[in-house]
Amino acid sequence: MKILLVNPSVYADTGKAKTTSPPLSLLYLAAYLEKNGYPDIKVIDADRKKLTWQDVRELFLKEKPDVVGIGGASIFLPAIIRTAKIAIETLPGCLVTAGGFGPSNEPEKVLRTKTVDVVVIGEGEETILELVGSWGNNQRQSFNDINGIAFINQAGEFVLTKKRDYIKDL
Repeated sequence: MKILLVNPSVYADTGKAKTTSPPLSLLYLAAYLEKNGYPDIKVIDADRKKLTWQDVRELFLKEKPDVVGIGGASIFLPAIIRTAKIAIETLPGCLVTAGGFGPSNEPEKVLRTKTVDVVVIGEGEETILELVGSWGNNQRQSFNDINGIAFINQAGEFVLTKKRDYIKDL
């Protein structure tokens, strides 16, 4: 299973990169996934790399991931949604997830854009591991059993699963 974690490109809309430090939360997720049996994982800081939207599209087409995770704060929501839209358009069948402060605080708003399959709420290490495992095992209907996420079910209803406990010893 190929996983691509992306810090969205604010640069693509503003002409100015907003990121001043590496996307540590995405790097933590990558390390956790790698430690738990998913070695084919990349973290891309599209903002620091000053990627345009066409660059992001080409990146997705080149990498062809099975799962795309996009993270960021509330001020990055437009870039998160645009990145997710490009992922949905270029990668049919790919699981597109969003997390971080922005999506965690407004999961229904993000999901109603119809560009994100699942919003990971709060600490994402254990949650993303369960999501990736479920997706890889073709148990795509079992999202109800994963704590710490939000999604839109087949009836079009917003679903918020049980809150996940904080990790005591990261």
